[in-house]
Amino acid sequence: MSAPTDQPPRRSRRGALWAASAVLIVAVVLAVLYATGVFTDQPTDDKTHGPSGPAVHTDENSQSMELPGEERVASVEFGADSGSTAVVTFDTDATLDSSLGDQRAAYTVTGVSCASVDDEDGSTSQTGTENLENEQSRELTVRLVYQVQTSGTQRCNATVRVPNWDAGGGADASMDLDSTLSVDQDPSAVQAAVQPEAQEPIIVGRDDKDIVIDQTLDIPASDSDLQVSATSHVTTCTIENGSKDQTDQNLCTPDILDERGSTVTVHSYADVLSDGKMCERVEIQDEKVHIDNTVHHKLLGTAPDSVGELKNPCGDQIRLVQTVENSGPAPVVVHRKSSNMVLTATS
Repeated sequence: MSAPTDQPPRRSRRGALWAASAVLIVAVVLAVLYATGVFTDQPTDDKTHGPSGPAVHTDENSQSMELPGEERVASVEFGADSGSTAVVTFDTDATLDSSLGDQRAAYTVTGVSCASVDDEDGSTSQTGTENLENEQSRELTVRLVYQVQTSGTQRCNATVRVPNWDAGGGADASMDLDSTLSVDQDPSAVQAAVQPEAQEPIIVGRDDKDIVIDQTLDIPASDSDLQVSATSHVTTCTIENGSKDQTDQNLCTPDILDERGSTVTVHSYADVLSDGKMCERVEIQDEKVHIDNTVHHKLLGTAPDSVGELKNPCGDQIRLVQTVENSGPAPVVVHRKSSNMVLTATS
């Protein structure tokens, strides 16, 4: 009888070989996955600063500002490549609380500015002004389309400024601010900021009407819907102060002043054109207000939740129009530099 052998059966040796092969295959697969960045938070290729898809960055804040004062009420940072575009919307609900009661309004400057953190000299900004009356809430909206000049991290800041409040006699005042700064960074969206072709201010006399914006844009073929918003900035000629706007002299000269103020109608709309003919109209802004000596300035615009929407546009072009009609009695200054219409395509 032969002596027993110490070698395992042939079936056991085959099972061990398969097990070793499986372990080796799993190890190779895991190594490949780690190398391609599947199990890491950051992609291995970081050549682009922009988002891989639609991105909206938002900062919301509520605060109270003592007057006079200036506050950076919101700030957003985001990565972007040179040549890309972002639509920036600053919306603040402002309420003045003054111990002087209704005797005085607060001259308020609302603004947003954007720049690369590495090139702050190349900033883009937009502002609007209005005198806020006591205990009266106003929703003030400023928009701009930011064209990125320098790749890398971008920063947009929103500010509210009341520069010349003089309390006097121990009176004090504060302003409550509920602010939202939104940066819409969608690489697939068609975006444009339409401003008057001339940036200088114009005067619209009593019973006159002027076209502020009238521009036609092509609508690229896409499955996107369109959104249109509008902003207009006007000053009534009740006093000389505050009406220079890029000019050496006041536009509201003594011979045209009228303390009764102005009744102004701002009308903004979008016409979709097919073969040059209108096939659809969307009303964006149709607002009639009286601007008196206390308020003096007025920033009128569509709030973020009330923009005009165009579902499946019927044509290949869109005409954006904004008009200002003044019923008087005082003339009114239209600040064309801070009046615009913004077109956004959304998927």
